[in-house]
Amino acid sequence: MKLSLEQTAMLDGDLLLVLTNGGSTDDIVGFDQLPAVKTGAVAELDYLDATGLNTPSPLSIPYALDSIRPALEAAADSS
Repeated sequence: MKLSLEQTAMLDGDLLLVLTNGGSTDDIVGFDQLPAVKTGAVAELDYLDATGLNTPSPLSIPYALDSIRPALEAAADSS
């Protein structure tokens, strides 16, 4: 889902995966106040990671899961 910057508060899930297309999350007002960010359950994806999740294959699934593993573990620890 694409959101504009004024809709950041809508990102209130336990796990957050973001593709910033080269931007910085530091520039997003309120990003550091999101629940997933506070618990460390956020993964900033690059294009390869996002593609691996969006078009899963037997090879891309393990690759994508490895790239988001820290965020998954943080989400599991915070629940």
